[in-house]
Amino acid sequence: MSSRPPPHCPTPTLSPCPHCPHCPRCPHCPHVPTVPIVPMSPLSPMSPLSPLSPQLEKYQQGDFGYCPRVYCENQPMLPIGLSDIPGEAMVKLYCPKCMDVYTPKSSRHHHTDGAYFGTGFPHMLFMVHPEYRPKRPANQFVPRLYGFKIHPMAYQLQLQAASNFKSPVKTIR
Repeated sequence: MSSRPPPHCPTPTLSPCPHCPHCPRCPHCPHVPTVPIVPMSPLSPMSPLSPLSPQLEKYQQGDFGYCPRVYCENQPMLPIGLSDIPGEAMVKLYCPKCMDVYTPKSSRHHHTDGAYFGTGFPHMLFMVHPEYRPKRPANQFVPRLYGFKIHPMAYQLQLQAASNFKSPVKTIR
């Protein structure tokens, strides 16, 4: 056995490869598994440099899309992650007016990891620029039947009545 490192390892280190005693652990070693490195977004709250002004312009122009809710009146949305852990969820869109999260319609968002933006990007943007935070919608949808408002308890009462109702048992002849 030779104590020289193999030719594929130009940067020998002190920690040997667990698969081969002659092979040092280096980026060129075929025995060391490679882990994909997910770059940190400059928008990440952990990033020391968070350039919010380009994102603010995209938000104002509606580049991320508009809220589908009728009473939000085409409010521009912002990207948000439902998790800060890479690979857990794709990016979603946050409406700052109704404060709800939607699945993006555009296919360009379907391959973007939500952790790239993080769970706090919209909130960080409005903490830095509070003047751009929209007011809550003035109107809220009120369910009606024949012009009468449906009481919130009506659905619960109907569900209870349906669970208490026993359908007649058919006899087989």
